[in-house]
Amino acid sequence: MNSYAHILCIYACSLNWAGCQSAKPVALSQDLRQEAKPKAPAVVSFCDLFNNSNEYVGKSVTTTVRITGAKHVTLIWDPACREHGADLHLSSTGAQSPSLLELEKVLRQHGMGDHPVIATLSGTWLGTQHYEHQFLPQPRLVFEVAEAHNVTRSVKIERPY
Repeated sequence: MNSYAHILCIYACSLNWAGCQSAKPVALSQDLRQEAKPKAPAVVSFCDLFNNSNEYVGKSVTTTVRITGAKHVTLIWDPACREHGADLHLSSTGAQSPSLLELEKVLRQHGMGDHPVIATLSGTWLGTQHYEHQFLPQPRLVFEVAEAHNVTRSVKIERPY
């Protein structure tokens, strides 16, 4: 019996469904328990994301960044490598999550000043993206955020350049 059928049988037995090979639920093996757990995003510094961009493309990551809004873009950056930045995009799947709603609220209130928003973001590193519209004609690095935590505002003046 393959592992998927085995799991279904365990589930059926736990509900006392007929046709099950065993009347007792069977404990999952260590391998199956590990497969069932979603993999936690890698915790990576923004500078490492930027410097090793291709290594992280399409992967779930968590990073702590400064966030500064501008007229046509929301920039994420880190003081340790302030000359580098990436565009912040909100995930369409997480757009209504309470953490992203809170991040949007704080960015609307404080995102364009000299005291950037600081947050720990989890999402997908999309790497270099090309846009055809007039505001950002050049390739841009993009981070698609699904969750935001520890959202605060810097107490000191900080700029991404």
